[in-house]
Amino acid sequence: MSRFGSLDPDLIQSGGCTDIYFPRCEAVLEKAGVNPFVVMEVSVASLPLGFGILAGLDSVMELFDGKPVTVFSMPEGSIFYEGEPVMVIEGYYRDIARFETALLGFLCHASGIATAAAHIVSLAAGRPVFSFGSRRQHPAIAPMIERAAWIGGGAGGGKKAAPPAAPPAGGEPPPHVPPLVTPQTGGGGNWGDAGPPPPGREGGGGGGGGGAGGGGAS
Repeated sequence: MSRFGSLDPDLIQSGGCTDIYFPRCEAVLEKAGVNPFVVMEVSVASLPLGFGILAGLDSVMELFDGKPVTVFSMPEGSIFYEGEPVMVIEGYYRDIARFETALLGFLCHASGIATAAAHIVSLAAGRPVFSFGSRRQHPAIAPMIERAAWIGGGAGGGKKAAPPAAPPAGGEPPPHVPPLVTPQTGGGGNWGDAGPPPPGREGGGGGGGGGAGGGGAS
């Protein structure tokens, strides 16, 4: 276990983040001298919105990097439907089995966020939608959240940790703390440029709270 309750990435890469029955299954097959060549299809049985947006492929490719398997996949951002394979993996079973847990976790979480973002974007009817979802998610996965929301059609993200493919939102709300911690009263003033704090206020005041967020996009 690494810091902040997150698994060490090397443990995920090596197949250590897996359901316990996979290593047990591997041990049984190894003892029996069985390791068949298999073709694995990844699909979903049901979708609440009737469609899905594929995301998380980058993490899957990193997971299988250097391993003796072949991966075929729809491009990220593709629309998929119930029962439709989004990915096919070929290889010997004992080279694939223990990675199934992480594989599905990467795809399901990122695709769920991308799909939710696409639904919200469609409801927004042309107005830009920005992701502030990591206020309600573990901060260690903030880059994944921002990227998945962007793949789903989001206009950008609200975190400094947003990956290059999903740049921080240019239209994000202005900072809400300065008017609260300065002598200025009655509103007014334009704090949207996020410039330096007024003289004498460096390091003062309290932090902000609240804010939008929740799920993958807001």
